[in-house]
Amino acid sequence: MASDIPTEAKDIHNELVFYLGRQIKKEEFHELKNLFSNNNPLAPTEVELIKNIYDLFTNLMRYKTIAVGDYTQFVRKLELTNLDLVGYVNEKENAIKSIVDRGPSPAMQPRPGDQGQQQSPDPATRIATTADTSQAKKIHRDLKPMIETAKARIKKEKEKKFYPTKGFCDAKEKLQKNRVVVIKGNTGDGKTAIAVQLLHWLSQEQQAGQPLQLHEIKKLDLLAPNLKLITFIDDIFGEKDVMCKMDVQEWNKRIEKVKTLFLDEQKETNFLVITVRNEVFNSLEKRSLETIFTKDNLIDLSSETYKVEEEKKTLLELYKPETFSWSEEETNQVLTCAPNIGFPQCCQLFYNSEELQKERVRFFANPFHFLKEALSRLQECSALLYLFLHDGMIKKEKNWSGEDVYRFNHDSIYVAVALLYGKATPIGYIQNCPSISLSYLTTSDTATNMIVISSDHYTEMCERLLREFECEEKRYGTSIGSLDVWNDPVFVERFVGLLNDRKYDKLDVLNKACHFGAEECVLSLLCEGVEPDKVTPFRVLWGGSVKVLRKLLEYDVTPTARDYNDNVLHKACYWEREEMVTLLCDTYPHLVHDTDSVGRTPLHVVAWRGNCSMLQTLERVDDQQHKCESVHGRVVHRNCVCAQYMAQLVDVYGCTVLHSYPALTTAVDEDGRHCLHYLASDTSDVDWFTECESHVKRHLEYTGRKYDITTILDNKGESVLDRAKERASFWAKKRGTENNPMLDHLIQVFDFDNLHGSVTETTVDDVDIYVNVEQLGQTFTIQKL
Repeated sequence: MASDIPTEAKDIHNELVFYLGRQIKKEEFHELKNLFSNNNPLAPTEVELIKNIYDLFTNLMRYKTIAVGDYTQFVRKLELTNLDLVGYVNEKENAIKSIVDRGPSPAMQPRPGDQGQQQSPDPATRIATTADTSQAKKIHRDLKPMIETAKARIKKEKEKKFYPTKGFCDAKEKLQKNRVVVIKGNTGDGKTAIAVQLLHWLSQEQQAGQPLQLHEIKKLDLLAPNLKLITFIDDIFGEKDVMCKMDVQEWNKRIEKVKTLFLDEQKETNFLVITVRNEVFNSLEKRSLETIFTKDNLIDLSSETYKVEEEKKTLLELYKPETFSWSEEETNQVLTCAPNIGFPQCCQLFYNSEELQKERVRFFANPFHFLKEALSRLQECSALLYLFLHDGMIKKEKNWSGEDVYRFNHDSIYVAVALLYGKATPIGYIQNCPSISLSYLTTSDTATNMIVISSDHYTEMCERLLREFECEEKRYGTSIGSLDVWNDPVFVERFVGLLNDRKYDKLDVLNKACHFGAEECVLSLLCEGVEPDKVTPFRVLWGGSVKVLRKLLEYDVTPTARDYNDNVLHKACYWEREEMVTLLCDTYPHLVHDTDSVGRTPLHVVAWRGNCSMLQTLERVDDQQHKCESVHGRVVHRNCVCAQYMAQLVDVYGCTVLHSYPALTTAVDEDGRHCLHYLASDTSDVDWFTECESHVKRHLEYTGRKYDITTILDNKGESVLDRAKERASFWAKKRGTENNPMLDHLIQVFDFDNLHGSVTETTVDDVDIYVNVEQLGQTFTIQKL
């Protein structure tokens, strides 16, 4: 079933389809699709209707010739047309298979499937639906299971004890005032408990919208304004400061979008609830802290403001075991304790454990110590170790889409088990712990709540890290490059020495270390004389280390490096490494004008990604040479050399880089399709379409021409409305009929009486290509002038 495929695997599949669409030349594509004709599996009439790689994948998946992670039949044909791309497809296939084989990420909460979702109304009903009543139907289909999971979690959490503390009350006020709250604190301070109660308060008591918990920052891309969603991101940048770099980069890419989603005025308000750990928050850079992580939005549960004695006394009483009693003296002693686990969690752990109850006040004085002692005495300790070695979660059934699981009650227990295991058998821990738990290892004697390894353990640690480097499935979302041990120059020296002693391929290790972002390891290898190759720059981009990229620019490999005909700047733009894009533009400005195999420059890539700040960086490369206009502090190209250059900047399919170049609003591709054709075909976002339309109209009137949307026709005589109808028909076949605000809008614009035909309700077998058409629509983005 398509719904059984992890989101991470779908993302890789989408990247594969998009990449092939960019790399396969037009003549190669025609040859490729014809190899599937003569009913193998496509009939010649079907092949005629396939216009691009996305259409081809759709049809091949419909006939089950290929599937997500199974491209064998496709590769056999691809070998006959473009052998250079075969390795890339095989690499993505292996990456997807490794993800599917290991099941969902342990950080992901189990969630139900898509059962029970209501069918969309028929076309006639859909056309009659007003904008106000269609808000819920705009929610992306991938978010719906997450919403149901969030509702189930709220229902379950309401069964537990909860006291509305000052932190909870202040958080409510901030949400009412700002629509955003950031709950900061130490482990056990009650951040998550308060956040879930806020979701209940907003969704159930205030009827402010539907709750949604996101486990990946990049899922913010699926949100839109006016959806009435109460979005919750727990431990937004992970659990330790050494693990948060990649998440912070993902967040920084989306700061402008977050403003649009949660801060700008909207008819239907979205809310945002975030929790973040102290050590992670304190390590964030200034840019990450702006906009959302501000004083006005922040609740710091670890501050003295929220250490209210009366509240602590109430919590102590609330979580008092039935057969237990405190003396007044003991109560006063407990209230003066400053435990290394948050007080609310201490109370809950005490309530749930007879072992801890025996320690009485001593537990609250040093809870982590007694928690470890209690766990070590349990008969079930081996079971806890087994649970720890399986990333802290075990499914009772093989079907990992269900909710029936064993997991640790709280992160503090997970950490306690890790520290017990690491202290008792450090070598066993190094060799067998889950990858994410390597972050608890350090060589520093002064570190707290960490496992200190001595020089006697360095060899085992080096060997484990080499295993991590060699494991292909670890290349997605890992934090190996941020481990504390890399900060110890003695350890790094031992690691490099091991490579020499055992005659490892040091270039291969260099590239993998770049990929993981292991900065000190990379710099040491370069100092050892390891010469980077053409693969190295792309691994550096993936790893995200600007420090390593600066060092790499001292070598001559970067300007000539190519990855399937993309230069390094192409890739930096695609992965939205903004600081790296600036560095590359400053060092090698000629890369801005370099084209890939289908004639696309980095400017095309930036336009597709919709990143305005990166496009401005690329623009500045030319602005220094040409006389351009400035409007409200922004560069605008109308009659300068840049505008002429950009108008000629067309790929082999005729697509331009429509952004801040008004003249391009009248450009068409080789099929005569205008930017409005593309928007009507590739997105259902009416606001985006009307904004673009206003720029088209403004430019035409500015040049003395008249704007009439009904006269914008391609070479086949198809209008913008025709393209919207084709899109609606396509998705109707795939998903059944559903709300399409773009079609509704254009029907009104063109006059309903002139509509030739309508979308019919069609069903298709269980097939899904997983291509985000809304995202693909970002080939054209508009700057407000």
